[in-house]
Amino acid sequence: MKNQHGNTLIELLIATFIVGMVLTGVAISLTYSIQREAISRYREGATSMAQEISEYFLLERAQQGWRSFADGYSNGTYCYDASVPEVTPQTTYPSVQPCAVATTTGMDFSPSIEITKVSPSQLHADITISWEVDTDVKTYVLKQDYFEREY
Repeated sequence: MKNQHGNTLIELLIATFIVGMVLTGVAISLTYSIQREAISRYREGATSMAQEISEYFLLERAQQGWRSFADGYSNGTYCYDASVPEVTPQTTYPSVQPCAVATTTGMDFSPSIEITKVSPSQLHADITISWEVDTDVKTYVLKQDYFEREY
């Protein structure tokens, strides 16, 4: 009978260890899943903001006509202010933080647009949306070409 009491105690310790390992695995799995979901939400928000900026350029081109639209931009970096909305040259912002932070759906993004005049009838835009995750900076880039319409 004495040996059986010791075996029960050892069985209890082993069972406690196994349950602890399983619960640790579940906790790690949940943490990883939550992190992935947050990254996915930020990527979705960045994609949405980049699309919003692209649509802003399309609207400007339609409202102003190609000449006014194309003449309004020279080669360089521009910032997008989502609260207005408008695109302004980066030189109007302090050099410490190139573009103002835009908040959408509770997430902070730093949008910037690199404009290149490819030809008199074509503008190229690299729309870059950046955000911070812990100490790392993530970016999403949408490359878009705008052409003069031929009628």
